[in-house]
Amino acid sequence: MKADEKKTQEWLDRLVERAHSGEKVSITSSSGKCVELRPVEAAPKHAGGITELVGAMKGEIHYTEGWDAPLSANEAKKLFAEVDETETPGGSDRQSPP
Repeated sequence: MKADEKKTQEWLDRLVERAHSGEKVSITSSSGKCVELRPVEAAPKHAGGITELVGAMKGEIHYTEGWDAPLSANEAKKLFAEVDETETPGGSDRQSPP
């Protein structure tokens, strides 16, 4: 079956039903472009991909309080390798939470 683009708008429901019943349905335009309607399998609820990843690590990641505290100037310099080693001997100047 072939259908004109304009007529397709009027007949879309019928064309979809016919495609679902197994009939090959091609839609053509005056420019010669053509598309085909065909039935496809419904995607399973969890077909893989991002929907299965969302929440996958829930309860598995634990943060120490203060993990998001701003870095001190010295820590920022160390992070970007611009530290003067004489400023804070022995490591971080970040204070541990009480």
